[in-house]
Amino acid sequence: MEIGVSSYAFGWAVAERRLDATGVIGWAATHGVRRVQLGDHLPWANDTDAARDDLAEVKRLAARHGITLELGARGLTGAHAEYCVRVAADLGVTVLRFLIDDLGHEPDVDTVVDTAFRLLPALHHHGVTLALENHDRLTAAQLRSVIDAVDDPAVGACVDTANSFGQGEGLGDVLNALAPVCVNLHLKDVMIRRFPHQQGFTVEGTPAGTGQLDLAAALGAAKRSGRCVSAVLEQWVPPEPTAAATVEKEKQWAEQSWTYLRSTVVSRTEGATQ
Repeated sequence: MEIGVSSYAFGWAVAERRLDATGVIGWAATHGVRRVQLGDHLPWANDTDAARDDLAEVKRLAARHGITLELGARGLTGAHAEYCVRVAADLGVTVLRFLIDDLGHEPDVDTVVDTAFRLLPALHHHGVTLALENHDRLTAAQLRSVIDAVDDPAVGACVDTANSFGQGEGLGDVLNALAPVCVNLHLKDVMIRRFPHQQGFTVEGTPAGTGQLDLAAALGAAKRSGRCVSAVLEQWVPPEPTAAATVEKEKQWAEQSWTYLRSTVVSRTEGATQ
């Protein structure tokens, strides 16, 4: 299992058009990161000449720096998923992370299973693994039921350490359900605090290692599955008053988080398996 970084570690910079896919790869190369997941907030999945030109440059730059690419998409429909698999094949990508839902698209479990089944020939042909991510709508158990129903090594789970709080599920619940079928791990840390008025809680992102989530435990559980190819850093960065300050904060957090993952979490999990 290789540790890397997702473009969602730089969500604000991408949204503000201060960072693109080549910029994420450049950051990774500078910091010794050898695996990068390019998410669905980047235009790689657009079927346009401009997007294809960008992908050609992305492929050249990643090869130059010895960086393995992954892709992250959303909206699991047959046509879109098949297109994404073809793009992945063109880039030499073997891990394709997919959020099932998109605006106006919230399929039931049976529909997701059927879509994944129909995608199997393309996944097998191109050597791509589909990693279905836990998010806000489906429970971890429902996502596991999809993967179990498909029952094929080309389909597994992308386990996000924080997304399922939107379903009222903690990291332990998610790992119990999905770690055995995890093929990709999203490492993000959070702090859960009670409001001063005591009427509820807030869940807010923190640099990796400074929040309440046991990222080492998540890595260990994913590694024991024997299927997890990679674990990539993501971040939820609370915004500052200005875009420039927010982007700078995000950059600082990314550097702090990567240092933590490389020096603390990775060494602990490697030591535990020796």
